[in-house]
Order: sequence, then structure tokens, then C-alpha cells
Amino acid sequence: MRGFVLWNHPLTPICNRGGRVSRLRRAKRQSSGICHPTKPMPNDYFQFKQFRINQDRCAMKVCTDSCVLGAYADVRHATRILDIGTGTGLLALMLAQRTDAHIDAVEIDKAAARQAAENAAQSPWASRIRVVENSILNFAQTRPAPYDCIVSNPPFFSNYLKGQNSRQNAALHNDTLQLAGLVRVVQQLLTPQGKFIVLLPPHESTLLAGLCAETGLHKTEQLRLHDCVGGKPIRVIGGFSFSGDTCLSGRQAILQTADLHIRDAGKQQYTDEFARLLQPYYLHLRRFFCFPYQIMRNAPLKNLHRGNRRTHHYSFVKAFRSGFDVIDDLV
Repeated sequence: MRGFVLWNHPLTPICNRGGRVSRLRRAKRQSSGICHPTKPMPNDYFQFKQFRINQDRCAMKVCTDSCVLGAYADVRHATRILDIGTGTGLLALMLAQRTDAHIDAVEIDKAAARQAAENAAQSPWASRIRVVENSILNFAQTRPAPYDCIVSNPPFFSNYLKGQNSRQNAALHNDTLQLAGLVRVVQQLLTPQGKFIVLLPPHESTLLAGLCAETGLHKTEQLRLHDCVGGKPIRVIGGFSFSGDTCLSGRQAILQTADLHIRDAGKQQYTDEFARLLQPYYLHLRRFFCFPYQIMRNAPLKNLHRGNRRTHHYSFVKAFRSGFDVIDDLV
């Protein structure tokens, strides 16, 4: 099992030892097209317990925070769900696994929408998931029936430098969907008793709460997502509704806040709370990572990729410590 895990890890070629590594490195590069030894590459697919996500044609791949959103969102009483910016179709499929609701998944990117439709068609819930290739602003103009629950992991970068990949820029930057536009869509399409659940960084989550308050949407709950125990929140999952929970005095009730830590303080294993939340979905949820960081830290420089060894060693350790946000232990 250890050899299998390492063989499938994109960073394997520069951290193994022995003469066999050179042959593995050549074979790996020829088959997968690895172009740089220190950049982690996401898999073309992720196999969950009850469905599979193919993502080779999607600009944004499966990531941990989206999985947490799909597992955390309360959809027990929903009959109609809207997924804004579905991407690979991950959220729609995760919600379909634990509800009988009809789900509309809207995606503006043509290639991603087609692959999301294929992922939905291959799932056990194909009859309940409809993927729509359109912008959410144009989709709202078609005046669909209201939704009991709206979920979204929207693009949130604003005034940041962009890369050369236009599709990835559209998925990351809010040029095509700003927070104000998102709030207007939710105000139009959410039922009076419905719930809006959204994943954002802490700063953007605060901005969104202010915009929602202006339209009568009250923030009733939030889950602060931490990369590790003791770390600062990296994402916030906020729950909004028109009614809210009010006290007898008519004032807004105290916001229900919870925290979820993905890894322990040493970033060596998943926390029990994270494992319990994702257990219904992850196929192989191992508490321990496939390669401890101490092995990387103690690896001699002579065994690293040729070139500037110290530079490669620093880049590799930095990429390795952050790479699990992309790779994870899903397959």
C-alpha cells in the first residue's frame, strides 16, 4: 500500500531514494507529462464512495473546502436546490447523495458545464440533477421556480493579478459574478423560508453579510474552517435566511458560530471532527497522510532533483506542505 500511495503522489519523483527512482521518474513523466518537479498536480478524477468526479476539463478542481461545504450544508427539508457555479458538479452530487431534492446546477464555463453534466449522468441521481450552461445572472432572468436552498462557492478574488489561463481567472476572480450580483440573484430565487449557504474567505464573508443585511437576508450561522488546530480561519461557510431567528424582543438572535479544524497542530493527520464530517463521502479517509513531513525535512539534498538543490528543497517543502489542499487523500 505504501508503494502504491507514493507512486500516485505527484511529488514522488524527487523524494524517493535508490536507483529504481530514476526509472520511475522517467516513466512517470512520459505517462503524465509532469513538467516541473516541485508543482503538485491534481488528479484527473476523484472517486468518492457513491460517485466519481472527472475534472480534466474543468479549470477549478476538487478541493477540501468545497467538500466541507457539500458535507456541512443543511438540506434536510429542501425539495429544490440551486448550485451557483457548480464547476465539476461536486456540490450538486454531494447534496444529491443525502437528499431527494431536485437540483439545478448552473455553470458559466462551457467545458466545465459539459463535464459536470457527464458526472451527474454517471451518478445514481442523474434524474434529479440538471446542469445548466449559463451565467447565473442570465439564468435568474428566466424566472425559474424559487428554491428552498441555494449553495455556492463563488469566485471571490477582486483587484488581484491574474494568470494566463482565462478560464481559471473566471473561476477565481469575481469579474463575472460580484458579491452584489450574487445577493440580488439569491434575493430573487430563494423562497421566504429558504436558506442561502455560501463559502468565502473571512473578509469576503463579512462583506457579503453586510450586503445581505441590506436586502433582508440575515446571517444565522457560520462555520469557520481552519487548516490546522491553532491556525487562523481560512474560509467561512455562512448560512443566511430571510426570516432569521429572532428573540422575543424582535432583535436578531446571537449568531451561531462553530469551528472546524482539518488537521492537527502538526498537520500530520486529520482531526476527528473532520473525519466524521467527510466519512460518508471519502472513499479512503486515512487519518495519517501518505508521506510525513519529517521525511521530507530530513531528506538529503543530494537525492533531490538536479539543479539548484537548496532552492528545489525549499520549493519542494513549501509545495508539499500546501499540496494536500489540492491532492488530499480521496483516491
